[in-house]
Amino acid sequence: MSHQAGSFHRQQFFPLTPGVRRENGEERKGISILQDGSGREGRIFKYQQREVPLMARRTPPRGTGSGGMNPRIEEAINEQINAELYSAYLYLSMSSWFDSAGLKGFANWERIQAMEERDHAMKFFDYIAARGGRAVMKAIEAPPASWESPQQAFETQLAHELTVTSLINNLVDLAIAEKDHATVNFLQWFVSEQVEEEENARDIRDQLSMISQEKGAGLLYMLDREMGTRTYTPPGSTS
Repeated sequence: MSHQAGSFHRQQFFPLTPGVRRENGEERKGISILQDGSGREGRIFKYQQREVPLMARRTPPRGTGSGGMNPRIEEAINEQINAELYSAYLYLSMSSWFDSAGLKGFANWERIQAMEERDHAMKFFDYIAARGGRAVMKAIEAPPASWESPQQAFETQLAHELTVTSLINNLVDLAIAEKDHATVNFLQWFVSEQVEEEENARDIRDQLSMISQEKGAGLLYMLDREMGTRTYTPPGSTS
């Protein structure tokens, strides 16, 4: 019996192996006769029946440690996401405090700092997804709401950035110990970023210290105007 190529078709199942077909999520064994719509019989094949869970077949399980990512690295990066989001909370709190003190430039500077910390969290978030892991959102600790002076606020900020640096360094050490070379490479951006973060906080802290010693309110407002010129640069932007 001869038929043109493609004249026969089956509906609702596909051959898995010679003599096997899938129908409604099951593989079945038996005899199937293909017809071309005119009622003429075509190729005959056998198939066997056994349960095939659709979700298990089509959607690989995902979750902490269940993908292609080292579970210890995944857990540590999830903790770092929480730390970065706390940083954003802290700097938003500082922005609000500066704004209430009439220092709009400082408020602007801290608001942008908070946006950058949010970007850092998302960078970790996206990395976990890219490696086959899952980001888990955890409760974020409430930050302080007020400070005695601008200088004290930046003392807090510098101390916090030093803490973040130690967290990043610990992540690098863990990635090295786990021989996770991709994560070691990924973290180098954050290592460099922390050098800049510490420098910025230290420089402003020192300027505020000198202003405080000179009791120069005019100098404080000059610095406030300078802080107000800071603008947000989205990730990946070269402008």
